[in-house]
Amino acid sequence: MQSITASDIAEFQNIARSASAVSRASDVSLPPLPSACSQYYQRVEQCFAKQSDHEGLLSLNEELKNDLVLQANADEQSCRILNDSFNGVARHLGCD
Repeated sequence: MQSITASDIAEFQNIARSASAVSRASDVSLPPLPSACSQYYQRVEQCFAKQSDHEGLLSLNEELKNDLVLQANADEQSCRILNDSFNGVARHLGCD
């Protein structure tokens, strides 16, 4: 299993934010995610939890998930695209 690099994190951030991220307010009550989004973030969480630097990765994943929830276009299709785009990162990290 390989460690994730800074460029992998940057790539992941770009993928997740490509749907026009919105700044998040700390006191906002977040609506539920569509099922494809929940599946995607569970997959990412399981993958990142296996890494040696998992705490920072899990924190990043949670922040990106909250950003996505606040976007008006957080729908099934956009999350399926995110999930497909994570395939390379998951392979690199030895998760799939």
